[in-house]
Amino acid sequence: MNSLPLDAIAQRGSWYGGGSAVAVGCALAAALLEKLSSEPRSRLFIRRLRRQCLQLASRDAQVFARVIQAQASRRSTAFRRALKDAIQVPLDIYAASHAVLMAAARVRRTLSKAYQVDLECVVALAGAAQAGSRALVLTNTRWLGDPAYSRQIRKHLKRLT
Repeated sequence: MNSLPLDAIAQRGSWYGGGSAVAVGCALAAALLEKLSSEPRSRLFIRRLRRQCLQLASRDAQVFARVIQAQASRRSTAFRRALKDAIQVPLDIYAASHAVLMAAARVRRTLSKAYQVDLECVVALAGAAQAGSRALVLTNTRWLGDPAYSRQIRKHLKRLT
C-alpha cells in the first residue's frame, strides 16, 4: 500500500495541513473510483489523478513552508512569489477533484446498482476536496492582497468547473 502523509498531517508543527488533507481526500476518491471503473483507459486516467494528488499533498507542505519562511524573513517579493505557488497547489487539487467528479459521472452510467453507494462515497470525497481546495485558494488570494490577481484566480476557478 502507498504511504499516505497522514502521520505528517496529524503531527503538530508539521507543514502538512489543509492542502495536504484535501489532496489526500481527492486521492482516496480517485482510488475508489479506479476500483469501480471497468474501462482500461478510464482506469489509467484515474490512476494518474490519484498519483498526482498524492504528489500535491507533499508539494503543498513544501510551498507552505516557503510561505512561512518568506514571511518570517520579511522579504515581500519572496513572500508574494511563495504565496502564489501556495495558491497554485490547491488550484491543481481543485482541478483534479473536478476531474474525479466528471469521471465518476461517466462511470455511473455503466456501474451496477450494487456499487452505486461506493460511487456516492467517491462523489462525497471529491466534493469535499474540491470545497476545501477552493477555500484555500480564496484564503491565500486574500492574504496576498492583490485584488487584480484575486479576480484572475476567481475567474480561473470558474473556468475549471
